[in-house]
Amino acid sequence: MKSSVSSFLILAGVLGIFTSLQAGGETLTGTVSAVQAGDLLTVQANGVQKEIRLYGIDCPEPGQPFADKAKDYITQKALNKEASIEVKATDSAGKTVGVAVCEYVNLNQSLLEAGLAWWDSQNTPSDSAFKALNAKAIVGKAGLWSDAAPLAPWDYRQGKGAQKATYTLEAKAEAPVPVAEKKEEPKVLAAKGNEVYTGGGKVINVADIKFDQKLTEQDGWALLSTHMPTVAKDASGKPIGLAVPNINEIPYANMLGFQDGDIISGVNGEPITDFSQVMPMIEKYKNSKQVNVQIMRNGQPTNVTFNIP
Repeated sequence: MKSSVSSFLILAGVLGIFTSLQAGGETLTGTVSAVQAGDLLTVQANGVQKEIRLYGIDCPEPGQPFADKAKDYITQKALNKEASIEVKATDSAGKTVGVAVCEYVNLNQSLLEAGLAWWDSQNTPSDSAFKALNAKAIVGKAGLWSDAAPLAPWDYRQGKGAQKATYTLEAKAEAPVPVAEKKEEPKVLAAKGNEVYTGGGKVINVADIKFDQKLTEQDGWALLSTHMPTVAKDASGKPIGLAVPNINEIPYANMLGFQDGDIISGVNGEPITDFSQVMPMIEKYKNSKQVNVQIMRNGQPTNVTFNIP
């Protein structure tokens, strides 16, 4: 198993977000040479210009409030910088659809969090993570949600007689529809969450683990719907990490040293207190030869160190 895939299993598998795990998934790396709109940019990779539509989001159309702000936001974050594009699909206009990460920032998620894009529920109805980020922005009245009744870009286009670009992920990426949406209360611990663990813990050589179970993106969506991480808090209400429901049911979790009730509090010394930190962290450490995951277990800090071939 390649190092990047192993790291992904460690960082993403135990957090229940296999959304990017797909056999033969293509990744483009290049320089962002132009930004046409908040959700549309051009990347130059290997001497070829590719137009990229950001997966799972829909920014305001030119002429709508916040359209310029969305474009300026991505221009500042990405123009003339190197970006990694995880290819998801090709849209009806022939553009590549993908998730873009630039300087460890997931641009798709960042736009949603800033309230500069809608969750594209029409093209990605099963994306629970993007749905949650969109809901958080609405509640916080971020960006365009500060308006009393913002007009969705697809309705704006329809009013102008313009067509929306459509795309469909491969059948294996379609998520099963949950019968009922479960709401979990934030987990509260007696520990204050500020303990420092200075040694010991478990050391795992990933090369010794036989990854014989093939995990498709469809498996990832199913896992996401049942293992969506929740923010764990201490008795004072301070976030101390992410709790993953029934972590033992996630493939390889036990083999990788995790147990039910574990709270993932950090990776390589970087605290994790919000779900939105995960994808940039995966991108940052996906090629690392050693990854250290900090854990709160039964109110006590411990860690698991992974040596990756």
